[in-house]
Amino acid sequence: MRARLLVVLTFAAALAPACKRTKPKAGQADPSPAHLKVEDGPVFPPLKAADITRLVIDRPGAAEVILERSGDHWALKAPIRDTADDRAIFYALQELDRMEWEKAPLPDAPATAAARGATDADLLTIQITQNGVELPRLRLGKKGVARAGDRRGLYEVYRINYFTFSREVRSWRDRTVLRIPPDDITAVEVRDGVGAAITVSRGGSDDAPTFAITAKSGIEGTLNPEVAQQVFRHVADLEAEDVSDTSPADAGLAPPRLHLVVRSKKGTRDLELGAQLPDGSVYVRVGDGQRVLRLSKSTAALVARAPAAWLR
Repeated sequence: MRARLLVVLTFAAALAPACKRTKPKAGQADPSPAHLKVEDGPVFPPLKAADITRLVIDRPGAAEVILERSGDHWALKAPIRDTADDRAIFYALQELDRMEWEKAPLPDAPATAAARGATDADLLTIQITQNGVELPRLRLGKKGVARAGDRRGLYEVYRINYFTFSREVRSWRDRTVLRIPPDDITAVEVRDGVGAAITVSRGGSDDAPTFAITAKSGIEGTLNPEVAQQVFRHVADLEAEDVSDTSPADAGLAPPRLHLVVRSKKGTRDLELGAQLPDGSVYVRVGDGQRVLRLSKSTAALVARAPAAWLR
């Protein structure tokens, strides 16, 4: 019996080194497969939208975009300088704030990278500054994957979209023309450059508005209420398709082709509409400022209506 026990103990002692997984010594590679490793801490530093103050977005094959916060507002610093679009910033910060990472990297990362749009040629890099600290680079793939800083692993990520950050430069620029609560608008006046004018007032209730002509000149006919409803609804949240570097004079804004006065419970806003381009888009500016924007063909068709176009 003692001899048999001695044989069992001898066999167990010989087998133990093969079964035990020890931490590699300094300079020695860890033999564990990379896809079996789970991170002890967060793969990427936690992000909070309110604490992010700078984004540098390096898009494949395109100019670097730099966005910086100043107080409550964001500015586009490169490749051109302009006010940043608050909606684009809101969605970007919201996605960074709620982004979630898998704890373990994907297996077979090189093969997966090509299928998930995460090769070196595909990856979009975001350098984030939070609370004054520049964080590791976030490198986003096109199909729900990312790399964190200099980590070699490719991780699945959730609640963040590659295309929120790969947008064209024009989409980061503030393209707001007007933003007024629709129910606050009380009247719209339209004048052209040849003496025709019309003023339409809004009445009724918020659920059932009514429209009536309160003044007109140089035109004849009765109000088309469908046209009035379209203009009132779309002018309340009016966004341009693009910001133009065209001068007001070259954009047909000196003088303008049409002049819109939008009256609301909080004040009056003036819009000037200029030349129509071959693609149907129309130049616009707020007041007599130097910043020129361009309305898309579909938006211009709804709001850039001459006084006679309000009638039937």
